[in-house]
Amino acid sequence: MIKTINERITEITEIYQKLNSLGINETTCKNIKKFKEIANLFVKNAINQSGQIKLPEINKRLIYILSNKTHITSSVLLKHVES
Repeated sequence: MIKTINERITEITEIYQKLNSLGINETTCKNIKKFKEIANLFVKNAINQSGQIKLPEINKRLIYILSNKTHITSSVLLKHVES
């Protein structure tokens, strides 16, 4: 089954809150804006998205999987990158 728009909004909101709690936002990492654009398209269009975004300000990569399937929870992973 495909997630409803409310389910997608809830998942993305939780991801944003977790990133903010780690101090990762558009002020500290300019490429977060790109992730937010991708996440917003996922919410609106229910199209699966996955990929990686470099966050050079904190020496990390944001790896994301945004799934519209109800049995798969959308998630992000921060992976350390040597500078």
